[in-house]
Amino acid sequence: MMKRIGYILITTILWVTGGTLVAQTEDDFLNTFNDFKRQSEKEFAVFNDSINKQFAENLKKQWEEFSVFSGVTPPLKPKPIVPPKVNPDLPVKTPDTIPVKEITPPVSPVPAFDPEPRFDSIPDPQLTPRQKTMEINFYGNSLKLQIPSNAFNYRLPEVSDTAIADFWMKLNDDNLQFLIKQCASVKRTLQLNDWGVYNLTKCVAKHVFSDNQHNERTVFVVFLLNSMGYDSKIAYGNDTLYCLLNVEQQLYAVPFSRLSDKSSYFIFDIDTRHQKNIGNIYTYSFDYPNSTRNMDMNIYTSPDFSKSIRSKLVEDKALNTSITVQYNSNIIDFYNDYPQVEYNVYADAKVSPEFYTSIIRAFKILLKDKSGTESVSLLLNFMHYSFDYATDDVQFGYEKPLFCEENFYYPQNDCEDRALLFAFLVREILGLEVVLINYPDHVATAVNFGNLEVAGDNVLINNKKYVICDPTYIGASIGMSMPQYKNQAVEVIMPGIRSK
Repeated sequence: MMKRIGYILITTILWVTGGTLVAQTEDDFLNTFNDFKRQSEKEFAVFNDSINKQFAENLKKQWEEFSVFSGVTPPLKPKPIVPPKVNPDLPVKTPDTIPVKEITPPVSPVPAFDPEPRFDSIPDPQLTPRQKTMEINFYGNSLKLQIPSNAFNYRLPEVSDTAIADFWMKLNDDNLQFLIKQCASVKRTLQLNDWGVYNLTKCVAKHVFSDNQHNERTVFVVFLLNSMGYDSKIAYGNDTLYCLLNVEQQLYAVPFSRLSDKSSYFIFDIDTRHQKNIGNIYTYSFDYPNSTRNMDMNIYTSPDFSKSIRSKLVEDKALNTSITVQYNSNIIDFYNDYPQVEYNVYADAKVSPEFYTSIIRAFKILLKDKSGTESVSLLLNFMHYSFDYATDDVQFGYEKPLFCEENFYYPQNDCEDRALLFAFLVREILGLEVVLINYPDHVATAVNFGNLEVAGDNVLINNKKYVICDPTYIGASIGMSMPQYKNQAVEVIMPGIRSK
C-alpha cells in the first residue's frame, strides 16, 4: 500500500514539477502533495466564484414574464367504478386483430450519470473545525452531512431580482462544494435516480432553513441542483419562489412553462405535495454553466434504502391459494412522493430485491409443472380475484398509477395497476414478451406466446401476435377483450425485459 502511495506521489510531483525528480523523503512527498492539493482547491474556488458572480449578475437583469400552463390532464378518461365481469350467457364472438394506432418503445438503459462533472479532478476538502455535522432522515436512512458552521445565517429580505442574486452569492460565499460532493456521494450510495436527487436537496434544505424560509429553501435547492449539473431554474410569482425542472418525460397535473424555444419546465413548490396552478411567473431563459442534465424520472435501479420490511398475505379467492409478498416501506414512501408520469416509467421501473425474491419464489411454486398457457391463466385469475378494485379518484382523490410494490401496500388497485403488475409477473416468471394495451379509458395487456398458437383477440406488432389478457375483466380468459374495445384502435406500450 505504501509503495502505491509513493508511486502516486512521485507521479503527481513529476507532473507538477515538469518531470524533474528531486530526492525527497516521504514527508517531503506528502508535504508537496498537500501543497498541490491546496493549490488545486484554491484555483477551483476562484474558478467557481467567477462562474457564480457572472450568473448572479445575470440574475439581476435578465428576468422575463412567462405564461404558466395548467398541468396536462392524465391520459385516462373516467374509469368504471365497478370492474366489468364476463357474462357467460353472451355468445363468444370471433377473435379479432385489434388495430394499433401508436407504439411506445421500451425504455433504453442509459449510462450512469455522475451529478458532479466539474469536480472529478478536485481533491475532497478535509473536515475542519469550521464545519459541523447535520443529521437528516431521508426515507429511513440516517445521513450525516458536514456543512459550514457559520453558513446560512441570513435571510432573503424580499422577492426581487437583486435580492435573489445577492442571496445566490451568499450561498457561493459559504463554500458549499464539500456539501455538494457529499450529496453526489449519497446519490451513488443509495442508488438514487434523478427524482431521488431532487428530493435529497429538498430534505437538506428543510434542515438548513426553518419552516418560514420557503423562498430561501427554494434558491438553495436550485443552487445545489445547478452545481450537480441539473437544468433547474428559480421562478417567482406573488412573492413566492418556485423551482423549475426540465424533465425528460411528460408529467401530469403539474403546471409548466415554456422558456423561449426550449422544452417545458415543470413548476414545483418544494414544500407542497400536490402542485397547484398559478398565475404567470418571472424567470430567466439563460442557463447556469454546465447545468444541462434533464431530470430523468426512470428508475433504472431500485433505491438502496435502509430495510423496513413489511409482509402482505394475498389470497386468490377463486383458487383458494395464497402468497406472501415482502416490500420495503421506505421505498413505498419514496413512490408516494412521485408525480404522475408516463406509463412506461412504471412498467420499466426496477423493483427492490426483497420484493422480487419473495414474489418470484411464491409464484414459481404455484406455477410448477404448468404449461405456458396454464401459467398465464393462473396469473390472470390471480389478478381478477386477489385484489379489491377502486379507482384512483375513490382511493386517493387524484390519479395515481401504482408501481408494482405499491399494489401490496394499498388496499385497492385499478386497471392500469393490475396491468402493470401482471406484465411484470409474465415477463419475470415466464419470460414471455408482454405489452400494455392503452385504451382511452382502460389499460389491459397482451402476451406473445412465441411459437405456440393461442386463439383470441390480439394485436400484431412487428409481425408478432400478442394475445389480449385483461387483468381487470373479471372472469375473462386468455384472448377475451371487453366487447366495447374489440375493434377500437389502441396505443401499445412495450416494456423492456427487466430483472431485479
